[in-house]
Amino acid sequence: MNNTNNTDLHRTFLSVVFITEGIVIAPTIFGNLLLICCIKRYKALHARSYILIGSLAVSDLLFGLLFLPYDMLTVAFPIMREYKITCLLRAVLLYGLVGASNTNIFIISLERHIALTYPLWHLKLSWRWLAGSIAVAWIMPLLMAVLPVLGWNSWNVDLKCVYKWKDAISSSFLMLWSYSNVSLLVISCILFFKVVFTTFSFLNNKSPQRGQFGVQRQLSVTRRTSIEKTKVLILIVGFFVLCWGPYCLLIIVKPFIQEQSKQRKQIDMAEKYSGFLAVCNCTLNWVIYGLKNKRIRHTFKLTLCGRRSRHENGLDGISTISTKQEQFSQLSCVK
Repeated sequence: MNNTNNTDLHRTFLSVVFITEGIVIAPTIFGNLLLICCIKRYKALHARSYILIGSLAVSDLLFGLLFLPYDMLTVAFPIMREYKITCLLRAVLLYGLVGASNTNIFIISLERHIALTYPLWHLKLSWRWLAGSIAVAWIMPLLMAVLPVLGWNSWNVDLKCVYKWKDAISSSFLMLWSYSNVSLLVISCILFFKVVFTTFSFLNNKSPQRGQFGVQRQLSVTRRTSIEKTKVLILIVGFFVLCWGPYCLLIIVKPFIQEQSKQRKQIDMAEKYSGFLAVCNCTLNWVIYGLKNKRIRHTFKLTLCGRRSRHENGLDGISTISTKQEQFSQLSCVK
């Protein structure tokens, strides 16, 4: 009787997953593709920070293009869960793309930290450094995700993947993946808090000197720009931690709980639903950037309305002014 109830609950959960992923997949693909096109199309979005945002958008786009449709297929056709390669391929897509998103967020936090803490060095950062950072952000998580396919798995012919996807993935691999991603999340949060502290300390304590032409206006605009960027970073890091933090922590805690115990069953249930929450994260980032970043929001409007020639020169002018304001802010921090 209990097995029948558990099977019914699992099927109900899979149905909810299928419906939710079907709802999420369209805005995930559309929004991240729109963001990538805007970054590629408009010179105003060719700065380092926006290129890193574009790399994060690519990981979210691939999550919507590859993982979500594949996961929906495995729910619609349960026979796919009975084969080793299909189970392990899901692990590669899930852990590889999520790891890439996490690493890209870490690189974004690091870049913002360098911009405020070491402004002169940040101004000298080459595009080669940027390309190398993006390459590392993709290569490392993808290499880790391929390990189950290369043999680091716990595939069981009798158990298969019919009821629990994680049964095909070694618990030691899940621990390594969770520890590495939690570590990156912690470091990103530390860098993030340092960025917040540095930004608001400078904005609150820095007062313009009399007799300097244009300094008051320059600092006023810089104040708004810095606060806007800080708020966006708060939301991006905050939502990622909120969505993926519980899932990673449960995987770390679970091996220390005794099998077949009531607490273990509760953790298994919590892990299932926290993973469901984590899947929805890929559709949030482009919405946050579109709502909170004025320049990206403006390019969204231009692209969706099909108006480029009339407004792009003005947007590029804003880009030049904003870049000079950011450089002024960074140099003022050094002084």
